[in-house]
Amino acid sequence: MLRGQRTFRFTAVVVSRLTLLLYSVMFASLGRQADGLMGPDGISPLCRRPSLAARICAIVALTACFLPVCAMSGLIVALALVWLSVVYRGYMQADFLHFQWDALAMEMGALAAIAALATIPRSDVVQEACAALAMHCFALLGFKLMWGSCLCKLFSNCPEWNFGTAMQHHHRTTCLPKPMARRLHRWSSSFQVSKAQVLATLWVEGPFSLLALLGWPLGRAVCACLWCTLMVTIAASGNYGFFNLQTCVIATALLDDRQFGQSMVSCPTSRNLQTWFLLDGLPWALTFCYWAMYMPATVSSLYRISRAQPPEVCAEAEELLFSRQLACRYGLFASMTTSRDEVVIRELHALPHEVAQQAERDGLASKAHDDKYWVELAFPYKPGPLNRAPPVLLTHMPRLDWQLWFVSLQWEQSSKTPEWFQQFLQCLRERRASVVNLVAHRGQHPVQELVLMQEPKDTRVTFEDYEYCLPSQLAITKTDDGWECGDWWCRRAPIPNLKSVEEPVDEEPAQKESIELDEAPMPSGSRALGAHARLWHHLKHSWGLLQTHVGLISRRSVPDPAILILGLLSTIMALTAVMAFCSAAPVPRPKVETEGKRPVARYPAPTAGELASASRQMHNGPDQGARGERQYPPTGGAGPYSSVSVPAASAASLPPPKRPSHVGGEAGAMFSWSPRSSEEEDTLCPCLVVPEGMEFVFAVREVLADQRQELSFSVVDLEGSPLSHIIVNESGSGPQCGIFLQMLDREPLASIRTDMFFEKPRRLPEICLPSGEVFCSLERDGSREYVLRDQHQQKLLRLQGNFRDKAVKVISKSGQLVALSERCIIDLDGGTHYQVRVAPQTDAGLVLCSLLAVDKIEGGRLR
Repeated sequence: MLRGQRTFRFTAVVVSRLTLLLYSVMFASLGRQADGLMGPDGISPLCRRPSLAARICAIVALTACFLPVCAMSGLIVALALVWLSVVYRGYMQADFLHFQWDALAMEMGALAAIAALATIPRSDVVQEACAALAMHCFALLGFKLMWGSCLCKLFSNCPEWNFGTAMQHHHRTTCLPKPMARRLHRWSSSFQVSKAQVLATLWVEGPFSLLALLGWPLGRAVCACLWCTLMVTIAASGNYGFFNLQTCVIATALLDDRQFGQSMVSCPTSRNLQTWFLLDGLPWALTFCYWAMYMPATVSSLYRISRAQPPEVCAEAEELLFSRQLACRYGLFASMTTSRDEVVIRELHALPHEVAQQAERDGLASKAHDDKYWVELAFPYKPGPLNRAPPVLLTHMPRLDWQLWFVSLQWEQSSKTPEWFQQFLQCLRERRASVVNLVAHRGQHPVQELVLMQEPKDTRVTFEDYEYCLPSQLAITKTDDGWECGDWWCRRAPIPNLKSVEEPVDEEPAQKESIELDEAPMPSGSRALGAHARLWHHLKHSWGLLQTHVGLISRRSVPDPAILILGLLSTIMALTAVMAFCSAAPVPRPKVETEGKRPVARYPAPTAGELASASRQMHNGPDQGARGERQYPPTGGAGPYSSVSVPAASAASLPPPKRPSHVGGEAGAMFSWSPRSSEEEDTLCPCLVVPEGMEFVFAVREVLADQRQELSFSVVDLEGSPLSHIIVNESGSGPQCGIFLQMLDREPLASIRTDMFFEKPRRLPEICLPSGEVFCSLERDGSREYVLRDQHQQKLLRLQGNFRDKAVKVISKSGQLVALSERCIIDLDGGTHYQVRVAPQTDAGLVLCSLLAVDKIEGGRLR
């Protein structure tokens, strides 16, 4: 090794072993609660014995991280990380594993597997190159995490972050606080202290994070120290499980071997061709190929985080990795909540007189009637009893207690609770052992231990405002304004101004965590372009890091030409294998908070005008309308559907294109568009009937909610170009209250009357013709199905699937699949969209109106 050269061989070993240790912590934490969360009798049943599998994974990870450093152990560590990531990804389909740190763990696992490969090569040059590229990927991941967290605060327009008062609320409203949080909250109550903390946070997450991309060793060390310091301050007041450890492991990757005070033992270069290919060529090829994909994918993520359009090559690389959960976008604490509303569950039980008196004295029970008492259930980690101090959790992530914090936020937004919460209450009433174990804990009150062994007579759920108890309130049990006081907490129960289900919600509450960064509002064009220019300027400095990491040929002796040629050939072979893997159909992404967007194939969709023109030509004959030929989708376009040239002057037959679909059915089921005659369908919008041989693909923004709204947006194609307009005007009453579908020239197509949806009793919306005449009505058929019926009560369409995740199938009255919807990513737009694919000879206007009506009904369930 030449003097002055910086290497990352020891750093790669440390990071890969720390990631394994982190995985052991994650699986150990998951194993303690997996039966209650995902077991066969759990809240969201997913697998048979998940806790056993999680404990086995924890043992494997813990064993592998202590293996001695050698080529074989590097291979074992890499394979273990890949296997653990696959198992963890399978668990992420549950409702309790879609947090941002779960996605971060998946991305870290893949990078750590690449870092573990750096110990396999026998050549020092190849070892240093592999380790340098792997640590460069970790540096990009850390920068993406911090940069996204900074920009999401700036783009969210949250007044607490804008005016510097966020830290006056953070320590009080954190999900699972620690005992230190009360003291930090009092210290941060000063505006100057809060503003200083806000500025320090934004500087560490923003400008100082650029040091991670520079080739300056001291700057990278300073950046690592700042990141770790930020994590320590966050962990001082809140129990965030293993998230703080994840960020510290990423920060460790910024240090080189010299800063660790360690150096790896040099290995002689093997001249045997077969040995060189297995130990040197293959690890180098795999590392280089993954870095070559991860680098542009990260650049694309940074562009999108900055609200700018990424280059096409970078966007494609991001989609390939994004669909496999190997490259995500992050944005932590986008907005700050200013109140703490806790879920309080009380059950009605018959208690012995002595036990009831003791529970009343301790504030855990209140008399209902006769010998029946309302007993409050105290969860092990979330705030509950007023005299109980908050817990201190180093690595454990109590997912049920954490998720309960978001239930009150969703209630204030939509007056509804999530489906998993209803299932949890049902399991709790049935006293399922695995679910009861999530509530029972060591040191619980004897009355709770007693009531958990018997089924309740009734259950009551309230949302109560919690505050830290002030020193002046320690001697008071109840204040004049209704606050109950204890040693640690004060609460006011129940909140008097909760919104009822029928009452419209005026404004949405700020949320502590932004699960999807793209839900932040789109800034102005100049602001986005400015962020784009600044971001590109800072990214150019990463070349210094690349030169430091990979510039080995100019500093070291050049290997033999034969070795270089063989290395090039092996790289090409590995790249071909990787591209073949990427060209396969991606595995459907699990439900994520967050995460819920999946890249889709992009090819031009016909505009509403083109579709209407083609439809008129098909119905009126070849002499009416322009002649020509349009390919849809274009030849060579990326997409799972067949590409057929359709003459505009005739109705050419199209072989039914097929695609695997997981929407509302079993995995791997095959659906196909079946050609049908136009007489079989009752038509709402004749000009929007999809011609035979074509399919209509468009995207709809997720903005409708189950409340009165006044807004407008466009139905767009997958490139973001408008196809038609949607006007939502629900301020009035009668036919003027509804959702109106118009073409680009403002010609009315249809409307959805919603005034009856806001009346008592509630009735579902009706779909009307442009004249105002009712065309069909919507009926609910179970929790996962809606039916459209005409004025003669005949079925027109049936909608079924997961309406919350926009995974919906539209089925005709003859039982044929005519449309599919799923979430997608739209360029040049920061909002959340879902795409709709409409089959040939189907009324796209009726499909769109039915989906919009369901969006209005199910709007309260939007994440």
